[in-house]
Amino acid sequence: MTISFPKAIFFDLDGTLADTAQMVVDAHNHVRTLYNKPLISFNDIFGKITKSAREVFPEIYGEEHALKAEEELYKFTREKRFDYLKPLPGAVQL
Repeated sequence: MTISFPKAIFFDLDGTLADTAQMVVDAHNHVRTLYNKPLISFNDIFGKITKSAREVFPEIYGEEHALKAEEELYKFTREKRFDYLKPLPGAVQL
């Protein structure tokens, strides 16, 4: 019997291989600060995210600011991602 192995296995990083939850909260708070919105906590956001930034930002920041707010969110995560990256247990061994 021959055992075949897959050529590649792909994993989602956030919440699967790494804990980036605090970065998500801080990224949102970065944008909220730029638009003078009250800051949010971990409990305010997690377990309640049902829409993408593209969908919800027009509601929060208005249609005229939504795209710029989304760009700021992703700019923050690109620049800070390695500062926040914490491998979940077993991720490094995997």
